[in-house]
Amino acid sequence: MNLLLIDNGAQLIGNFYGMRWYTDDSFITTGKNKFIEPMANIPSYMNSLRYFPQADFFLELTLPMYGLMGNDTALMLVNRTNFGVDDQIIRPWPSQACEEVLGRIWIPKSLPDYSSHEFPRAEGCATIVYFVFHFLDTNMSLYWDSNVNRSMEIFIDGVSRNVIKLDSLHKGQVVSLYPVTVKVQDMINLFIDSGAQDTGNFYGMRWWTDESFITTGKTKLLEPKINIPGYMYTLRYFPKGNQNCYKLPLSPNRKFLIRAGFYYGGYDGKFNPPVFNLTLGGEYWATVHTSLGDEPIYHEAIYAPKTKSLSVCLVQIKSGDIPFISSLEASYFWDREQPKYALMGNNTVLKLVNRTNFGDYDQNIGPWPVDSCEEFYGRIWIPKSMPDYPNNNFNSYKCISTSYDNEPPSSVMTTSISAPNPSSSITFSVDFMTDTPQTAYFVFYFLDPNIFYNSTDTRMMEIFIDGVSKNIIELDYFDKGQVLSLYPMTVKGTAKVRISPYNASTMPPILSGMEVFTASELVEQQTSSGIKLFYYPNKKYDKSGSSTSYHENKPPSSVKETSISAPNSSSLITFPINFRTDTPQTAYFVFYFYDSTILANSTDARMMEIFINGVSKNVTQLNFYRNAQVVSVYPVAVKGIANVTISPCKLQEFHIATYT
Repeated sequence: MNLLLIDNGAQLIGNFYGMRWYTDDSFITTGKNKFIEPMANIPSYMNSLRYFPQADFFLELTLPMYGLMGNDTALMLVNRTNFGVDDQIIRPWPSQACEEVLGRIWIPKSLPDYSSHEFPRAEGCATIVYFVFHFLDTNMSLYWDSNVNRSMEIFIDGVSRNVIKLDSLHKGQVVSLYPVTVKVQDMINLFIDSGAQDTGNFYGMRWWTDESFITTGKTKLLEPKINIPGYMYTLRYFPKGNQNCYKLPLSPNRKFLIRAGFYYGGYDGKFNPPVFNLTLGGEYWATVHTSLGDEPIYHEAIYAPKTKSLSVCLVQIKSGDIPFISSLEASYFWDREQPKYALMGNNTVLKLVNRTNFGDYDQNIGPWPVDSCEEFYGRIWIPKSMPDYPNNNFNSYKCISTSYDNEPPSSVMTTSISAPNPSSSITFSVDFMTDTPQTAYFVFYFLDPNIFYNSTDTRMMEIFIDGVSKNIIELDYFDKGQVLSLYPMTVKGTAKVRISPYNASTMPPILSGMEVFTASELVEQQTSSGIKLFYYPNKKYDKSGSSTSYHENKPPSSVKETSISAPNSSSLITFPINFRTDTPQTAYFVFYFYDSTILANSTDARMMEIFINGVSKNVTQLNFYRNAQVVSVYPVAVKGIANVTISPCKLQEFHIATYT
């Protein structure tokens, strides 16, 4: 188990901030539970507890990081601080790989006597890679005293890195290249809270303000309402200009789920919901019909941008109808095992018609959980029960281990509907809202985990669309689940879907989930946007009782990108840490340092000496090649209040390393 979240005292499994929280019955057999009345600003997993009137409860944690601690050491947190201007608590479990993914909570702190800094936010992740190439040609020994050779030039990302020559005297060579900056991807996930004044954290993800992505329009704050997501409380509206555009810095040629959200809420006092158009990459995407209802309206597309700047524009189509937007999301489809929605072409954009979870699961299956068995690509699955068809629930299969096409969540696959008997069919309609012929992309999800080995039962199904047979599906012991994609399909108006028994099937047809899109080819406008990347080398050296590294403990980007500094180069940073007892204790300190502003070929460097209670513990240096470091100090004997001092330190001689 990679992540375990326990809601102590709870009676039912819950989902908070997009994560599955388990009851504690499987982990402890003593104690009693108690339910507490919910209160505002208190997380729901705090509404129950387990207390121990007659026993003690010991929770053992094994920490895979913090490498100086021994195998039998337990670290008990005193504080975890993010210094600088970021005033948001950094919470765990985001979808961005650059942020906090290890469950820690970082508390922001600015110190009035020290300057605060916020470095430009890296709009992506990059890494320093150590390449090793091995070359060998034993046949070169045949060409003694010959001019025969094998010469090669090594390029990485189009840049020449080295030239290799194999000959009779050098039949083999090994080439190491370090440091080599490799861009992982320009943007993993992007969540924009349109009109917000500050970054926020909703469902465990960092939501950004939209000021970096658009320069037009005005903002408005709405009254919060129950069941309306927090990122819908603000919006940006556009009283001027027929077209106003966001520029999204996304990684080219990678598939993203793009979702635009709209919640009117009568923000303009007119209570006249506007109608306007939405474009993607300069091409028509959808007509947005907003409403007075309490449910946000979403439009969603799947597309692989061709440039580093994808435009999403709001277009006025009627005088007096002012376009607005509440949220804008881009979630990356990670092709872990196979491409997602593999039938779509390189220039195809899929526009969602519906995404349905059939069966008795009565809640939307939302995006962004940590549970790898659930939805983590940003999709939202809408539950649907059909009165004429029995519901099936295979919830005892908590995680479907087989990776099916498009990686549907387990909660979709383990619920389904079936025909009433083996001779009946499942029939329903899909409304495409127009009589104009369109190209559609259908995806059907099937699962029956209860088919046993050597069983004589068969579940064979024939899929029809508008009366035309499209495919035959058979579920058996060796293939209990299948995903069927149909594309391209020409449809107009309402398409009739029928799933019928095939070839004397002994079990009725079954259906777990379905996705339907319209598809079109997009000729994207060629726009560009500069994306700044910051690189963190990955090398470690140890000192007695302390260690220094560039990536140790995987601090989130939001911690690295904010800081405090002394007023000038001869001043100190000093602060106390209160351990709340005069009993001697052993402490483990971790200090995080980062400065992306030191330029290449600069002789500037930050040299700092770290003192705890007046005793020097480490000297650390930041320069262009090492602009981020983590210093761990352990064990440190403390009691009462420990005074930390970070002092400037000067070397007698300083050299910038060069690499070949």
